[in-house]
Amino acid sequence: MNEVIWEGLVGLSNWKARVHIIAEHVTTRGVLKIYSLEEELLYQKEVPIDLSQKYGGTAKDFQEWNKIIRTWVVNSSPHRPRSIYPPTPEA
Repeated sequence: MNEVIWEGLVGLSNWKARVHIIAEHVTTRGVLKIYSLEEELLYQKEVPIDLSQKYGGTAKDFQEWNKIIRTWVVNSSPHRPRSIYPPTPEA
């Protein structure tokens, strides 16, 4: 089963995010996948879902999906800093 329960563009990037159902009988776990616009799978992670909700998840589920997407984007950016700390002066 590969049914999509949610899909959206990732900001102004060339990536799309989708949440897929894992299996027909599984109603609380899904897979968040990030694709290029050419449909190349770039990343995937198991996430909570709630099929009783209109868009496939609760507000808390959407917050987790958003956090995973943001973290992946930051870690995948070619312009990300190597460290969050300023360089220390050499003695």
